[in-house]
Amino acid sequence: MSLIQKPAPSVRVLFVLVVAILVAQVAQTEDSNRSSTPASKRLMKELRDFYESTSFKDGIFTVELVDDNIYEWNIKIFKPYPYSDYQEDFQKWKERTGKDHMLLRASYNDEYPFVPPFIKIVYPKLYGTPIGYICHELLTASGWNSDYTIEPLVLQIMESLNREIVGKDDEQYQFDKSERTAYEDWMRLAHGHWRK
Repeated sequence: MSLIQKPAPSVRVLFVLVVAILVAQVAQTEDSNRSSTPASKRLMKELRDFYESTSFKDGIFTVELVDDNIYEWNIKIFKPYPYSDYQEDFQKWKERTGKDHMLLRASYNDEYPFVPPFIKIVYPKLYGTPIGYICHELLTASGWNSDYTIEPLVLQIMESLNREIVGKDDEQYQFDKSERTAYEDWMRLAHGHWRK
């Protein structure tokens, strides 16, 4: 005779039911996370349209998803806005670093296109934006229009870039006092960016 008793049939049935319910809930959660939201549908359309755009065909800039995430985009700018002060600095920076593009990162959320994306400069470092956050009227609640798409948005940002490139990418940038204050103000704004 065994000292270990088998559970009663009702306990086994209950256990199987609980496991089945948990598996179904996990599967449902994963399916809902993968399902298309209005934001992801809009972003997919913008991505398809971008690959038909003049900016893409003329090699001005490209867009790539970060880790296949439709809400995170890398934007590589190969040709700065003509006649900007930034153009000469960009050419020198390219020669110095061997990089052929400026890299921006756009982060979208589920409320897009009714709220703007959050965009930062990954590299190069520009004077006045040492951590890369772009403060542009188009990226504010009052300046944003849900009709904007990635192409005109990036072209507008490119047009406004007329800042000096500072340091090398592998050097730690030192804030001066006014930049530290601006950075702290920007972080307060950035943390409230996704709030209604």
